[in-house]
Amino acid sequence: MSRLEQLIAELCPDGVEYKTLGTICEIRSGWGFPNIEQGKTSGDYPFYKVGDMNSFGNEFVMTVANNYVDLETATRLRCKPAPKGTVIFPKIGAAIGTNKKRILAQEACYDNNIIGLIPSDAVISRYLFYQMEAVNLMRFADYSGAMPSIRKTTLEKFRIPLPPLPVQQEIVRILDNFAELTAELTAELTAELTAR
Repeated sequence: MSRLEQLIAELCPDGVEYKTLGTICEIRSGWGFPNIEQGKTSGDYPFYKVGDMNSFGNEFVMTVANNYVDLETATRLRCKPAPKGTVIFPKIGAAIGTNKKRILAQEACYDNNIIGLIPSDAVISRYLFYQMEAVNLMRFADYSGAMPSIRKTTLEKFRIPLPPLPVQQEIVRILDNFAELTAELTAELTAELTAR
């Protein structure tokens, strides 16, 4: 019996409970980011745009930013920076279809084309990320406006399995190992193909 199976047998004898995102996360939309405020390469907080999700180094965790703001600017823009560990993804337009999800590596702002899930103490950030990674964001898209968008109220009702924290930790450990092995294999295959 694996460690995960042992934990589930011990801590979830009656099965795993499902919880709505609205009960285990704060769901926070982004803020307007006027062009005049963009372009600063240093500051107190990164200010992410959807395009930053494509930057090298941001494949999983957001570590690279094209824009920063200082505390004064963040306050003026009414940005309440989201904490490290927030899971973000596009919430409007064709970008929803890219299905990108990322985790904030540090406290940061993000623009109003992004929405974030701020985990409570009941859920581990990386567990939440892996749960959302398994979901096609288009299932949340509302087409009532000029372009598709994801509403906070729709996300609040979405249910995910929420085992006890030790089970979440073991699931994250297994999936992190798998992701690392996959990245190593991809790098080896890419190097081999490039060498040909």
